[in-house]
Amino acid sequence: MEKPPGLPEIPRAVASARRAGNHPSSPAATSHAVRALLAHREQLDDRVGSRCNILGSMIGVKVRDGKTLPGVGITYFVREKIPLNELTPRSRIPKVLQLDDKRIVTDVMVWRETEQHSLKDTRILMDQATQGTLTAFAETSSGLFGLTCGHCLLGADQNPTTRTEICMDATPSPLVWTPIGMSALVLFLNGGPLLLGGKGYVDCGLFSLSEVTLRTRAEASKLVQMAEWTSLPGQILYGVSTVDAVSGDNHQRQAKVLGVQGYALDEFCDVVLDAAAPGMRRGDSGMLWFTSQMRAAAIHCRGEYVDQSNGSVRITAMSAQRAAAALGFKYRIG
Repeated sequence: MEKPPGLPEIPRAVASARRAGNHPSSPAATSHAVRALLAHREQLDDRVGSRCNILGSMIGVKVRDGKTLPGVGITYFVREKIPLNELTPRSRIPKVLQLDDKRIVTDVMVWRETEQHSLKDTRILMDQATQGTLTAFAETSSGLFGLTCGHCLLGADQNPTTRTEICMDATPSPLVWTPIGMSALVLFLNGGPLLLGGKGYVDCGLFSLSEVTLRTRAEASKLVQMAEWTSLPGQILYGVSTVDAVSGDNHQRQAKVLGVQGYALDEFCDVVLDAAAPGMRRGDSGMLWFTSQMRAAAIHCRGEYVDQSNGSVRITAMSAQRAAAALGFKYRIG
């Protein structure tokens, strides 16, 4: 477990707009539109999938030249984009789908396979197998715990039911790994069946806080509200990475939410995002994404396959709401 991150710095322009009550699009309106589409999603996917070679879809925003257009629709995932003049009219994904009196805008996006963003190293161990990031502190009916991705707490046997010792790097240099607790409750499911309001993967876990300094920090932490996951498409999220903390690199991260309730092939996720440079890297698993209103939005878990020296732009996450519902906790930051 790398050093616990601080809170992200929200750009002044965003903070000023937030104070003035201005938003690029209304989260409430987005949430309403997403929920309305959810009721017809399967029917529309079947209609398009019966004639077009698609890998999956998500409910998302349409992006043109880097700009997010207003409203939400359905984005369809493909292996590659083929020029329209090389496709027969029947095999083209319609730009607009008609459903009764409603017109639903579509978009097309290339889907690349993703991987967990934990580090694996035989010399630097967090749970005897992988290294990730402290998401937040978790307040439960049984007390305070640490929270991170479930796949970062599986241990050497990769079994969520067995307890494993968790360590944290508490020094800037050289690395010194200090035992801080034991895994307590780990959920790690690939997704697919409807569970806790979504079909995305469930990848979260709690660990005890036996180390005095971290325990004291948890006790002094403050509760953080959660963002409604249906309101996320089109929003810019903010986080703090702890990867390469020694290098003095800028640890602030930003990402645009492209859509929610995504699936492609056998991958299911709550949130699909595009991360700004330098992207997200192995070791960022567990990083908490915040909205501009400092609400917990999503937990970073996976990113597209890239060279190890580069960061992933296309990433996926578990909604903060589903993680809290799965483990029965409230988020605390401090």
